[in-house]
Amino acid sequence: MDKTRLPVLTGGCQCGNIRYALFAKPEKFDVCHCRMCQKAVGGPYAALAVSSLSNFAWTRGTPSSFASSSMATRGFCSNCGTPLFYLNNKDESIELTSGSFDRPIDLGPPRTQTGIENCLKWAVIKDLPTRSTDEIKYPPAEMNNYQHPDDETSDKPKMSSLINENIITVEQLNATEKLEYDYDKIANITFNCEKFMNEPNPYPEMLFTIQTTIKECIDSNCLVSSPNLLKSLSEFIQEKLCIKIFLDNNSSYAHQIFKIYFDTLNISVLIINLQNECYTHLIEIIVYVVTEACLYIRVTNNDIHDEQLLFVAILNYIDNLIEKSYLFLELIWNLTDETILIPKFTQTGYPQAVLKWVRIENLTSKLYISLLNIIHNLARHDDGADELSRYDGINILKMLQTKSIVQTDNEMSLLCSMSLALISTPEQIKNNNQFMNKILDQLLQTVIDASLSDDYSDKEGYHISEPLAVFVQLFIDDHILDYVLQHQVPVIILSSVQLFSNLLIRFCSLTDNDLKAQLTCLALFNILWSISFHEEYKEELRQNIRLIGIIKNYDGVMNIQYTSKHMANVKKASDGILCNILGETTLMSEIKTNATKPVIMISYSHANDMFCRTIFDHLHQRQQFNIWIDFLHCRTGDLWEEIANGMERAQVILCLLSESYFQSKSCRQEFTYATDGLKKPIVPVRIENFTPKGWLGIRTTNMKYVRFKNPQQPENNKISELIDMISATLLSEGTPNSPASEQCQKSSITSVDSHSQLLQETPGDNYTINQESVDTWSINDITQWFDQNHILSEIKNLYQFQNGTEMLLYSEFLLPDNEEWKNQYRRYSLRFKKKFGDAELPEHEFVRFVVAMRRLYHTEWNKQQIVPSCTII
Repeated sequence: MDKTRLPVLTGGCQCGNIRYALFAKPEKFDVCHCRMCQKAVGGPYAALAVSSLSNFAWTRGTPSSFASSSMATRGFCSNCGTPLFYLNNKDESIELTSGSFDRPIDLGPPRTQTGIENCLKWAVIKDLPTRSTDEIKYPPAEMNNYQHPDDETSDKPKMSSLINENIITVEQLNATEKLEYDYDKIANITFNCEKFMNEPNPYPEMLFTIQTTIKECIDSNCLVSSPNLLKSLSEFIQEKLCIKIFLDNNSSYAHQIFKIYFDTLNISVLIINLQNECYTHLIEIIVYVVTEACLYIRVTNNDIHDEQLLFVAILNYIDNLIEKSYLFLELIWNLTDETILIPKFTQTGYPQAVLKWVRIENLTSKLYISLLNIIHNLARHDDGADELSRYDGINILKMLQTKSIVQTDNEMSLLCSMSLALISTPEQIKNNNQFMNKILDQLLQTVIDASLSDDYSDKEGYHISEPLAVFVQLFIDDHILDYVLQHQVPVIILSSVQLFSNLLIRFCSLTDNDLKAQLTCLALFNILWSISFHEEYKEELRQNIRLIGIIKNYDGVMNIQYTSKHMANVKKASDGILCNILGETTLMSEIKTNATKPVIMISYSHANDMFCRTIFDHLHQRQQFNIWIDFLHCRTGDLWEEIANGMERAQVILCLLSESYFQSKSCRQEFTYATDGLKKPIVPVRIENFTPKGWLGIRTTNMKYVRFKNPQQPENNKISELIDMISATLLSEGTPNSPASEQCQKSSITSVDSHSQLLQETPGDNYTINQESVDTWSINDITQWFDQNHILSEIKNLYQFQNGTEMLLYSEFLLPDNEEWKNQYRRYSLRFKKKFGDAELPEHEFVRFVVAMRRLYHTEWNKQQIVPSCTII
């Protein structure tokens, strides 16, 4: 048996006490319907994969067995009862139950079915060749059957005492044969290990040599024969070999070490044997080196491949042996420090698992701190925060805050506070004043302490960027922001606004190669953006000339791999600050629009991108508006000056309101600039069950809105309602070219060039109205005009215009600077109801009539020639 090979298939029992490995694929895979196999597996048949004993080994534990006949033994786990194998004493092979394999699918389909005479009718496998029991290699006639018959008896069957001696067990791997086989290799490994431990001057290449030695240990399978040696090597590396000296200030070397050791940890034989005590010391060495290397490099997705099985195996190890799991927890802690890697852990169940582990009683402080750091790291990523919240993380963390071990430890308390703040909504924090005040006080004090230290870390070692990132999210809520900014700070700082301002001034010069400084700088830009929305703090920001200069001219490079949805980039944040405190916008691009149509600007959160595009498509298909939206007009997708340009040129701002919109500083910037700065009319759309609150609720209190409860499939009647509301808003604002809503039964629309021409549509042929003067129109011309503008015939019958002069005189009541049209609508609604049997006059139909009358007025009195009609498609 070549023991240097790696397993190709593995399996074991339900409880995990028994494990086995195959070093070659099974020779065959068959189904047996005989009564012995049915009894052995407790099912309609046994599906058995055959492997030669030379390619098989038990890797954990020793199975129990039952001699089912004079020539066969059947094995099982004595702890959980899982049937594992059938062994014919005359063969050099073992037949393993297919269900006990870790991946039964890898066996492929069975080849034949035997014992067909006992097959249950409903258990026949179609299209699979069959044979009877008499046709097998060792027919029943040649053996004594020890199986209990299918009726009651008083006798007990004979039991075999041990598993067949031909099967190789873990214990037998210690036998003389193996030691002789690997003697030279083990001697070489022993020599190398002792050499490492006696080396007076450790050298960087030593870590590469140790990794090679570890790989040889795995390949030669000498782990059991050398436990003390590996234990000594593990202690030497962790306690005496100061690998930090090699890793510090040498990121290239640290990266190499991380890669080769992580790849070693990620091989299948270690994943399979993670909980095997024989591998404990070897795995300790690998995990320790990987964990240390993490501290000196930026681990990216490119550094870790095919890690899912490893991460699941580590999770299961911690689940079963958490008291012995500090090294693994420290590894997960260091890996999750890289926020870009968090999805790898959310996809393998870590948020739910770590919330379970942290509730275990009587853990050591060391384990608690590791677990709380992992929770905090998970919470810094949007996916991790969502998963922690989903598995009741808020209540679990609140419960932890009541534990004495947390209350008496500043580090644990801070971690709980930061994690809670990251996974809670501002509303949840604000609704509990005592809870809110404690968290905010602690976070602000951490920022102050860190700002006064040389390395910008507090006394627990947490960098200032960590609490600042939490404030970015919390400052979405104005009440929380006010509480922090009104907080007393040390005399040398003067105010909280000055604290954040001065920090930005300091960090802007530190960001070139310092990732933590870059994250700090980005967080401060976002914090000052939130502050700049508030009138009471704008003057203090304006007076800080140095701060304004930095905000205007900052051109630092940001190499941050991941930022949360609450963190905008520096360009967007700085543009927002300058717009809020100085009113500055730079119009960089012209909007190319069709002058015959009003401009509608859509303001939305990118979290609602799909819904926005659906609304855009519906509006675009109607061809009634020119639509300004960032993905069509922003060259970079986020330039504030271009967005401001679009808002300034729009007649109406369509705002798609949601929780994401409320929490977005970019959306707040757009909304407040439109309402407070430009005084533009707003058409609000509420998505699902969202109700505006805070800064958004104040500004939308009296606004009519359209609600879309199913943004995935917007209702057609809601689309029509939205278009009617846009048209009515345009009309009330006096937009000469505002289109009416599209009517239900006709697909054409009418639009007019605001400078020179009127485009008219004809439902049928290209009939031309008398072009000389409206004063000369006959009743036929008037009827045709109503038809071409798709105005309800009931409205025409209601007014009964007899000539064009009457129409022109009446149109003066409906001009943009005249609010009389609303009175006219109310008056004629009553007449409409009376004349047409209590029917309601649709507002959007009356709007269409008003728009058409305004066009008629402007065309006639400006004495511009009417262009022949054409159909707009």
